[in-house]
Amino acid sequence: DIDNTTLNLSFTNKKEKRIIRLIFDYPQIIENSANQLSPAIIANFLYELAKEYNGFYQEIPILKEKDEASRNLRLKISWFTANVLKSGMKLLGIEMPERM
Repeated sequence: DIDNTTLNLSFTNKKEKRIIRLIFDYPQIIENSANQLSPAIIANFLYELAKEYNGFYQEIPILKEKDEASRNLRLKISWFTANVLKSGMKLLGIEMPERM
């Protein structure tokens, strides 16, 4: 769970904001997919989340970030992203590797 301290940070990076918004959209994506009987909704969402995270990971330092609050936020974003991807792939019946 992202705690209040994390949520109250003033984000300086729009990539962080975009990924957090996507993560928060995940429950609604599942509901829409179920209501429309369309697993493609989940698949498209997971593709978008993975694409956004890849850009974030390539451009933004995580472990090398000197500011502890920013580093912790980015670690939480990474953890939540991995869990959403794993959960969504499981819903689609696709097994995820532990490491990539």
